[in-house]
Amino acid sequence: MLGPDGLVAAAVGAVMTLVADTLTRRARRRGGAIAIVALALVASSGLPIQDRYVFLIAALATIFGGAGLFGWQTLERGHPRRRLWQAGAVVIAVAIAASVLWQIPVSTRRSTPPSPPISRSPLSSGSRAT
Repeated sequence: MLGPDGLVAAAVGAVMTLVADTLTRRARRRGGAIAIVALALVASSGLPIQDRYVFLIAALATIFGGAGLFGWQTLERGHPRRRLWQAGAVVIAVAIAASVLWQIPVSTRRSTPPSPPISRSPLSSGSRAT
């Protein structure tokens, strides 16, 4: 469900969220409650068991990726880890941009369009059956 860019974003976001330690006890409880509700919704969705596990992990990884990309904005300007978090956000943005560019088909990257294939029919060869 997630490509390499999503996994990079999730890893950087998880590390930055744990390192910054900006969450209060109340925010942690709220996050835990949301995680339990999300788990209950996914479990009752009727998806096959393997899809449930993959979907839940992908959803949590996406949340960490978003935290890694935008979480530095919650830190005050003078916070010692703000610059580190911004660097992590740049790594995530570059990974996403590289993934988008990688997914563009090679044929659309050409400056000149490819020439159409030449089709030869048996009647255009100049020989006639007698």
